[in-house]
Amino acid sequence: MVDDGNLTRPRDLYVSAKDHSLLRLFETDEKYDPLQYPLLFPYGYLGWTYTDVYANGAKYRNKRTMSLREHVAYRIFQKVDDQTALHQGGRLFQQWIVDQRAKCQQEQLRWVAKNQKKLRAERYHGITDALFNEETITLDKGEVLVSEYDRATGTLVHPDQRPGNEHFLNQVGKQVVLPDAHVGSRRNMYKHYQESMAIVREYGNPDAFITMTCNPRWVEIVVLLPDDQTAQDRPDIVARVWQLKLKAKLADLDDGLLVWKPGWPSLRLKLRVKNPSEPRSEPNEILRFLNATYISPVVAAMRLLTYEIQGKTHAVTTLTVHLEGGQMVVFQPNDDPDRVLGREGSTMLTSFFELCASLEPEDEIAKTMLYQEIPKEFSWDAKGKVWVRRKKYQAAIGRLIHVSPC
Repeated sequence: MVDDGNLTRPRDLYVSAKDHSLLRLFETDEKYDPLQYPLLFPYGYLGWTYTDVYANGAKYRNKRTMSLREHVAYRIFQKVDDQTALHQGGRLFQQWIVDQRAKCQQEQLRWVAKNQKKLRAERYHGITDALFNEETITLDKGEVLVSEYDRATGTLVHPDQRPGNEHFLNQVGKQVVLPDAHVGSRRNMYKHYQESMAIVREYGNPDAFITMTCNPRWVEIVVLLPDDQTAQDRPDIVARVWQLKLKAKLADLDDGLLVWKPGWPSLRLKLRVKNPSEPRSEPNEILRFLNATYISPVVAAMRLLTYEIQGKTHAVTTLTVHLEGGQMVVFQPNDDPDRVLGREGSTMLTSFFELCASLEPEDEIAKTMLYQEIPKEFSWDAKGKVWVRRKKYQAAIGRLIHVSPC
């Protein structure tokens, strides 16, 4: 049963039991795959569970449990003398790979919908004003903030002592919907575009436009296919051969830019100018992403095997710009206001000012550089919130975020 776009509820599978009752299984249930694909798993091998651990108690990225994507990637790789039906399923194998990628993506979007909606971001001085203002303040687009200040006592009233009103932090700021860290999202693609333009700003316009499209008749693909299979039957092989040939081809070039195109993998750059007069799109960024997402078997295999679909020759550091007290602060609606106010800290911009005022000999070069040139010689320590001099050369440049004049 496919749901009607509700991200908080997974797709369901209903199984009729012998006693005529219906058993409802989520898509992440370990019994989902053997029941949904009995031809691929004729012996009923169970699928992934949240408690799956790495072999021999190993740890990866400080965790012992295996993610859904890692479990699927393990199954995609065909083992030596592997005679399972999975890789012999033809178009059903294509459907299984696309389904697994859709499940992984749905899990990520569901986490965003359930958790990121609770996160809010607001400028530091905006939280300060909201905390100490004794009047009701109207925020953006009719959002109302009820003051926490008690005029009679001159103190802040604890949210639990105010029946009928939500914690004031729950009414401050803007919802964080779909971050640019989600590959393929609108924010993610816009970020890659801006970073690409930063490279153009630094080194000039490109001298060549190169397009490379995967050929299913490549010898490297054909020799790996059994006699009764075609490239369409093995998207896993196509994805891996494409990745290897792409790396080999880029190694022969000085630089390259990888942008994804649906269907067969391809290497190209495509720009589109949006007409401002067009109707506004779906305001829900997650639903807009889902409605415009097409997953081909090869692209599904590439994403499950963590192959990049965008790439750049230079690391681009996005530099923050803000007025005094205007840095963004991320918080939960029920966070302690005093703790939120204590998160002001340093930003890239304020640390740049401190770097220019530093008397350390290794920091002298910063006084001769513009803000956007700093990443060439310094790297940003996100934990310590300071700029640190690079010990070895790295192809890195800085990019200023767009600042509206209004």
